[in-house]
Amino acid sequence: MVRKTYVTDDDKATFVCEICDHARIADVSRYKDIGRALTVKCKCKCGHQFEVTLEKRGMLRKKVNLAGTYTHISPLGDKIEGHMKVRNLSRKGLQLELNKDHHFQVGDTLDVDFRLDDVGHSPVLKAVIVRNIQGRLLGTEFAEAEAFDKNLGVYLMN
Repeated sequence: MVRKTYVTDDDKATFVCEICDHARIADVSRYKDIGRALTVKCKCKCGHQFEVTLEKRGMLRKKVNLAGTYTHISPLGDKIEGHMKVRNLSRKGLQLELNKDHHFQVGDTLDVDFRLDDVGHSPVLKAVIVRNIQGRLLGTEFAEAEAFDKNLGVYLMN
């Protein structure tokens, strides 16, 4: 079975070896004008060769149920903290469900802290920007331009 990887807006793709789980982020800009899914051959540092389909049409969004905490500093300097569940995760951001009502606004920045449910329980500590609000559900985007990291890439591909 050929695995699929999604190409980011900056023309990067994460390739994960199915044998040793080694992950490599590579520039795939030479394929950006193809306009369709493309299968490429990869060779891992362990020697395993495999094929991956590059997909540009969408962003992988993985449904999860990960407990964590959030912190927000208001413009007045008030510190708002609480518990949350990460409901889905993508390369660009995540959807949070807060444990209680808050009056956050689109554009507010939160610091989120949670652990992936992977083998190493990888910690994730990121700043996110609120992009949409539906009650206690917040759609967020990672605040830093290079916020995506290797642990998240490996996690999303498994």
